[in-house]
Amino acid sequence: MRRLLPLLPAAGLRRSRSRRATLRLHSARARFDRSMARLRKAALDHVDSQMLVGLTLRTALERLEAARP
Repeated sequence: MRRLLPLLPAAGLRRSRSRRATLRLHSARARFDRSMARLRKAALDHVDSQMLVGLTLRTALERLEAARP
């Protein structure tokens, strides 16, 4: 058994590896959350701009209808 002991990873090494993996996971989650927030903001900006275009078109159509004899 003593001959196998050096071949087994030390408990500290396992903890260190696990900690690095946990930090990578948290970092990936934070990047994902930030990208989702940017995507939501872009989608809302797009909807807002489409609402403005729709309002402008409706106003123009109403003016055309009012100008008809």
